Amino acid sequence: MTGVHPNGRLQSNPVDWSTVIPVLIGGGITIAASERTSRWQSRRERKKWKAEREASRADRRDQFELDALIRLQDVLGDLARLNFIFGGRLAGQYVESDLSGAEVSQRVGTGNLELNKVRARILDADVSRGVTQFLDGTTRTALSATPDEAKAGLEAAADAYMGCQTAIAEAIARIHSTSSRS
Repeated sequence: MTGVHPNGRLQSNPVDWSTVIPVLIGGGITIAASERTSRWQSRRERKKWKAEREASRADRRDQFELDALIRLQDVLGDLARLNFIFGGRLAGQYVESDLSGAEVSQRVGTGNLELNKVRARILDADVSRGVTQFLDGTTRTALSATPDEAKAGLEAAADAYMGCQTAIAEAIARIHSTSSRS
């Protein structure tokens, strides 16, 4: 340390290392501890952010699937009703409907397009299998050559419809049970 002597000359004072060294060591320890705490907090915040992001992603995925399943129920219901009208007429049964044959055919075509669009968004394999079986039944109905074949196609489509609705209900329940645990 330096100082000024009363006569104006610079005077050098000896450094008391016994006080300087503990201050330097204490400062170093404080800086190291602060850095370690900062890293720990940063790591903890990154983990928390990652967990929140994953939970948010899972919630969005569940909502997307839930929306698709609900839309699928609507489309399947419409197609089942149209298949009943169309297949019933083919089977020679009286089916009361305000729709002409052309209107039913046009709506079935539009419904099948919508069904395939919604089906592409379904993640559940059981539901997807049920949709395939339903489409097979409706195709059997549409391509039937005799009233008996039309009845068989209607029965197959009705069974597949019920199985698909059950699979959809189970998938929805599974989504609700996993999102309520979060």
